[in-house]
Amino acid sequence: MLSVDEALSRCLDTVIDVRTEIVDLRAAYGRVLAEDITVHTPLPPWDNSAMDGFAVRSQDTDVIESSPDIDECSQEANHTANGPWLNIVDTVAAGQVSNTSVEKGNAVRIMTGAPLPDGTDSVVMREYATCSSDGTKVQIHQRAVVGQNVRYQGENAEKGTVVLEAGQTLHPASVGLCAAVGKEKV
Repeated sequence: MLSVDEALSRCLDTVIDVRTEIVDLRAAYGRVLAEDITVHTPLPPWDNSAMDGFAVRSQDTDVIESSPDIDECSQEANHTANGPWLNIVDTVAAGQVSNTSVEKGNAVRIMTGAPLPDGTDSVVMREYATCSSDGTKVQIHQRAVVGQNVRYQGENAEKGTVVLEAGQTLHPASVGLCAAVGKEKV
């Protein structure tokens, strides 16, 4: 039989020294987090488009007009000729920001991930729109509702939210989440 001191000594001899190290995110897969990962800015950081299409004021999509001067913006060919015609006043790609404030009767061509322009409250998918042949107007074939195809600031995580807890083993999705919240090293 072992004494308490001898048993304790044997146990302490088998303890592995686990050090904390900081590694590049690309080398983090399979590692265990030593500290919580917290969101420092809202995720997403701004209201943005969830689809390619047209950022509009939803109340502008109620009017019904028609025009023979149309050329499809989308691959879809089964639109009705009804819907409001709006002026295209800007185009915003992902990574860009529009300086245009959208007023009544206007729309902005927008790509997925691009920040929602001021004055707009919804996005109509390009499949539900038809452009004029000169590309300056768009006819909307779907009534928009507030928030349609919009991802709101902080919708996934508010500032200060712990998104990964210390002690978790990092897998591909959690490494991606670290990147999404701006962590380059963990």
